[in-house]
Amino acid sequence: MRLSDERSSVKIDVLKKLLSGYADRIAGRFIVVTETGVRFARTHSADRM
Repeated sequence: MRLSDERSSVKIDVLKKLLSGYADRIAGRFIVVTETGVRFARTHSADRM
């Protein structure tokens, strides 16, 4: 997580948004989450699946 506001409540809100919107895309990926967006990158192990 790259958050400008690192309070626990903000982290929980960001994780809830991530899981509710992208749960099916999380496995095997490197994810960067900010207050305004989500970026995904494949890992080498994901390419083997």
